[in-house]
Amino acid sequence: MGFELGGNYSGFRLNQQESISELNSLALLFTHLKTGAEVLVMEND
Repeated sequence: MGFELGGNYSGFRLNQQESISELNSLALLFTHLKTGAEVLVMEND
């Protein structure tokens, strides 16, 4: 699934995304809009 920087997804906003080539992964940093909690998602191949 493709995410757009600044997009809102089920109450979370995507703030940052970065490819980590050593891990063949994509790191996605979301913020929960109501609470401000941050969630880091690692998308792997």
